[in-house]
Amino acid sequence: MYKKFFNIAFVFVLLFVLFSFIDAINSYAAPMDWQGTFAADTNTIGNYRKTNTPFQNNPDNGSQQLPASTGDYSDASFQSYILKLAPTVVINDSVSFFGEITTGYNRGGFFGDSSSYKKDSPSSTFGDALYLQNTYSGNSNLALSQFNVKLYADTATYIIGRQSFHWALGAVMNSGEKIWDRYATIQDGITVKFKVGNFNIVPYYAKINSIRELTKSDDTRSYGIAALYDSVERDMAFGILYGKRSSRDYNSFFQSGNGYNIGNAFISMVNIHLKKTVNRFSFAVEAPIITGDLGNVFDPNQNTRYKAYAVVTESNYKLNENWNVGLMLGLVSGENGEGPDYQAMYLNPNYKIANILFNYNMQAVTNSNQSIYDSYVSNTKYLKLHGSYVTGAWSYNAAFITAKANEVAAGGGKLAFNHTTNKRYTSNYAQEKNLGSEIDLGMGYQWNSSVSINGALGYLFTGDYFKYTNSATTLELKNSYSFVAGISTSF
Repeated sequence: MYKKFFNIAFVFVLLFVLFSFIDAINSYAAPMDWQGTFAADTNTIGNYRKTNTPFQNNPDNGSQQLPASTGDYSDASFQSYILKLAPTVVINDSVSFFGEITTGYNRGGFFGDSSSYKKDSPSSTFGDALYLQNTYSGNSNLALSQFNVKLYADTATYIIGRQSFHWALGAVMNSGEKIWDRYATIQDGITVKFKVGNFNIVPYYAKINSIRELTKSDDTRSYGIAALYDSVERDMAFGILYGKRSSRDYNSFFQSGNGYNIGNAFISMVNIHLKKTVNRFSFAVEAPIITGDLGNVFDPNQNTRYKAYAVVTESNYKLNENWNVGLMLGLVSGENGEGPDYQAMYLNPNYKIANILFNYNMQAVTNSNQSIYDSYVSNTKYLKLHGSYVTGAWSYNAAFITAKANEVAAGGGKLAFNHTTNKRYTSNYAQEKNLGSEIDLGMGYQWNSSVSINGALGYLFTGDYFKYTNSATTLELKNSYSFVAGISTSF
């Protein structure tokens, strides 16, 4: 019944938007305001495999060993970019249009990732003769990642179309508004923002995918409501988000690590947020809890319950105008593989805790079908001590991070779960929990109001967790390091 109500309400709102557009277009031609970001960096990851042990080409059995590269190189090196162009059209005092143009997945790409020759001149077999003339492939991959209209009424703001969504610290739902954010929580639908005094009420309704049929057979929808009390006078914010996502029996868009179509799924998320500032000290926490039916995760004929959670905290103390110190603590649930529930929580890729740990998807170094930035904080409890110093245009920061896994293989023929490959396996040997400790250093220079330059170093003391092969022979571990230098401009 409630879905029919949502559908009817959605149609009426769309009609209202259409008539508003027609009225605005007939009134006058609206100006366009362009904003955007371009950022480029160079990355080096030393000993990305965390070992020099020759690769054993075994099927997935829980081993933490990464495939060797062509030529058996131990270091990874690549240059990437981010491009976001955001035009805003103010149609009149009550209507505006917003869009975001990017280069596609991850809002960017890699320098040199086009074809090594120009395919139309004259042939790919001229790679040697035209070596100096070869250039990019010329294929366009611009994408409109956001496009929505905003209606400003006396009591609320209505956002309709493809839009980003953010909640709390951005640990789960993240709008990706920071310069180096590569992801954004995007949904197609309607969001209504009510503000009454210090209270913000935000209901939303969205369609996730419609790729096969326009019936309800593989329909996927997301809807919910967020309520936030935000008092500037008290320097305090407290809120809760309650959201649901449902998909139909024949949905083929979502698949489990075992290759099953998840199919019929209905999950709920309760996400609690608290933020408080007392003089120079600030504290914030986000606690998402997910429950419900996740569909065919471990068995194509058996529905799996979803029970996952996380608690992430951020605290900061401002010593003076230049110095700031802070502490991050987090607990993110993992899956033990035994079932019948699925218990792994994966945080948004924008939520970073270190320069190496959970920052890169190392499998993508040798697998072009994956992205190096598809990396998620999961199955861990971590601690991060950090400090920063700012003077004029210069800024410096340092951090110490240590982390342990929550769920590891117990051995003895018990079932276990590989969080990197999202697959269950039978464990014959026990696994250590220590993920490692890391030291990070960084610096930045604000060249002018629009351009900033930054550099970052990371050194990971690799933990025994990564020596696991599910056999009597373990990996010989090596520490990893990283170096990143980048430049960004906003306009």
